[in-house]
Formats: sequence, structure tokens, C-alpha cells
Amino acid sequence: MITYYQDKSFSMDIKTPPASYFLKKAAKLKSGAKTPGRETVGSVTTKQVREIAEAKMKDLNANDIEAAMKIISGSAGSMGIEVKGKHGKLGKRTRAAREHLQARRHVRRRSRRAVKATRPQNSTRRSRLP
Repeated sequence: MITYYQDKSFSMDIKTPPASYFLKKAAKLKSGAKTPGRETVGSVTTKQVREIAEAKMKDLNANDIEAAMKIISGSAGSMGIEVKGKHGKLGKRTRAAREHLQARRHVRRRSRRAVKATRPQNSTRRSRLP
């Protein structure tokens, strides 16, 4: 980034390369997955993710290294790269959080069904034939 001042001086800040560059280099890939949610093209370890997070720390919007690692692991997931290691599921929901969300979805579905059942049926609407 180049900043010009009124006295015709300037300052130049060079940013680090994108996280995708570091991730592809660590996983020894040319490109990410074509369908990231369904396909896994490579893997990186949490140690590699930590090294990448440390290299990109000044450019990331994170307060500590763990938050930076979550950002980098999210980028890896978006590229179809799996994060392996002790904390391989960085940024993923815990089991309790998943169960809580499923319970909330179930309650919302039930309440929608109840509202649908109490709505008056439009008599001018044609019924579907089986």
C-alpha cells in the first residue's frame, strides 16, 4: 500500500502474500479444489497452520495466534485442504453447539407447522390431483 503526503513524500507498506499462497505451498498443490465442500485435494498439519498464522499475523484481524489459526484453517477449508493434527477441526462447531442448533431448528419447524395448520385454506385454490 502506497500513501502519498502533501510534501510529495510517500510511504510504502508491503503486505504478506495471501493465505492461499502459503496453504498451497504447504500442501504442495498447484490449485485448490474445484468443489471445496465435497472434495479434498490435500492436507496441512496444525503446525503448518500455526507457522502460516504467525507469518500473516500483522495482516490478519486477530488478537492472538489461535484466532489467526482459525482464520487460516477457514481459508484452508474453502480451498478443499484438510487440517490434520491434534486440533484438526479448528473453527468447527462442538458437539454441544451442533445439538443446540438442531434442537432450535426442530422447534422452529414445529412452530411453522402449527401456524400452517391454523391458516384458513383458500377455497378458490385448485387442489392438486394425485
